[in-house]
Amino acid sequence: MNTSSRRVISLLPSATEILCGIPGGKRLLVARSSEDTYPSDISHLPTVIDPIMEFTSLADIDKQVSQKMADLGTLYVVDKQKIMDLCPDLILTQDLCRVCSIDLMTVERIAAEMHPRPVVLNLSPECLEDMLSNVTEVAEAAGLHANGVEYRRGLEKRIGRVKDTVAGCRQTTNAKPRVLTLDWVSPFIVGGHWMPQMVDLAGGVPLLNPLVVDENGHMRGDKAIKVTEKDIVEAQPD
Repeated sequence: MNTSSRRVISLLPSATEILCGIPGGKRLLVARSSEDTYPSDISHLPTVIDPIMEFTSLADIDKQVSQKMADLGTLYVVDKQKIMDLCPDLILTQDLCRVCSIDLMTVERIAAEMHPRPVVLNLSPECLEDMLSNVTEVAEAAGLHANGVEYRRGLEKRIGRVKDTVAGCRQTTNAKPRVLTLDWVSPFIVGGHWMPQMVDLAGGVPLLNPLVVDENGHMRGDKAIKVTEKDIVEAQPD
């Protein structure tokens, strides 16, 4: 298939940002999730999944999440017919977080009913190295290998500049700020996976979700975890 004729649907904002960051990728996007707001010039594209929650208070949203996951097993409604009508060659999705987007099984069921069947690319990173690998995977699937190499190198250079800056700061001080990252505040949920790794790379000490070394030798945190106000006070973040 000619690369310029490929049609891509993204069901995940981070996947959309990856595709649109790769030179030539944005023009391949034909649909998105309703949560996709970046880059701003894709807002005209149709949406194919929408959240089924009412956005009220943070505490109430947390209750809705628990209730709807128990009752329905999902927080999203998918426009199956619109996806089929758009005839995508590639669908970008994830299987890391069931409350962040539609579940992978539902996407694969829809794809299985389509002729020709689109490729379903599951992006489920747990560390920065996985994210960089996702860039390569999206580029390959979209037929933009060379452009993906260029985009990934640019990201790696940006990470390298952060490391160099931190190393320069270490020449004047050994102090490391104690940093707490919160994904949610009612209840308190500490960011996981790549968040502790990013804190460490930036020169801080991640709290309440310590770094571990995975089977590939990469540093990462555990999954996001709920903590109490007492936990936060005792951790003494700066």
